[in-house]
Amino acid sequence: MQVDAPTSTAVPTLTRPVTSGGGGGSVKATATSSYTDQAKILSTSPQDYSNMPAGRDFDAVWVLKNVGKRAWDTTFYIRHAGGNLKGANTDLVFLPKDVPVNGSVEMTVDFNAPSTPGAYTSYWELVNDDGVAFYRFYITINVPK
Repeated sequence: MQVDAPTSTAVPTLTRPVTSGGGGGSVKATATSSYTDQAKILSTSPQDYSNMPAGRDFDAVWVLKNVGKRAWDTTFYIRHAGGNLKGANTDLVFLPKDVPVNGSVEMTVDFNAPSTPGAYTSYWELVNDDGVAFYRFYITINVPK
């Protein structure tokens, strides 16, 4: 009687994209661990690819939910992490209040739409009190011709 040799299967890294009505973010977790600080996007305004007239001043507003294992305090912040669209006056915004587990916070960044037509994206990271960026999200706008 012949017996087949056992086969092994690698455990993949899990990646869960999180998006909500424009802008969004992503969380990466492995099958063997989870990070204490976690977030998800509840809403983003304006929605992705909203038309913004050239030079228009506008606010991007993200509502972030704390889905981690501990509260966030006002030493947590968001920072600009790249893209071809920068905030008008800042690259860093501290949380305006403490956020308990399952609580949410509204984060606002002022922008000016570029003068050249095209799609523009601004990437941001949520950073904890240890200086570790644990969540990334974005806003994308369209400047029409």
